[in-house]
Amino acid sequence: MNLYIYISIYYVLIIYVRSYRVQRILRIKEKKSKVQHMHIIRTKFEYITALIITLYILIGNILFLKKKKI
Repeated sequence: MNLYIYISIYYVLIIYVRSYRVQRILRIKEKKSKVQHMHIIRTKFEYITALIITLYILIGNILFLKKKKI
């Protein structure tokens, strides 16, 4: 269970870092095009999925710890 938590946190951090880098690169380039718009949509989707995964992990850990204490 502990290994699962570490792997999932690592995955979420990778998504956050990658999407932040892409958004920063796109902000530096001021040209607006369809490709960049698709990148922005994709990074927003990745942010949302990373948030959902993080919440799922936190809720799962809290429930798992409560079950262990009882």
